[in-house]
Amino acid sequence: MDIKTIEINEDRLHDPKWIHETCMKHEEYPEILFGENEDGESVHISVNEDHILVTTFQKNGWTRNNFYYDDDEMTCEELFDGKWK
Repeated sequence: MDIKTIEINEDRLHDPKWIHETCMKHEEYPEILFGENEDGESVHISVNEDHILVTTFQKNGWTRNNFYYDDDEMTCEELFDGKWK
């Protein structure tokens, strides 16, 4: 099995060039990627044609979804999707 990895940090998520290049290669990431952030929280990363979605399962029990769009305005959204625990 071929395991795909991607290194993401806060700087990259706010770099329009990196977002664009990663979205252009979205077909290389057909599955959700799993990882851990610098706070030790579980994250799921989904690379799509027009955005990257980072879902964080926060220690406080909330699920946070951060959307980073591949557009000229570098649109970002942060939504809370309820409690996971």
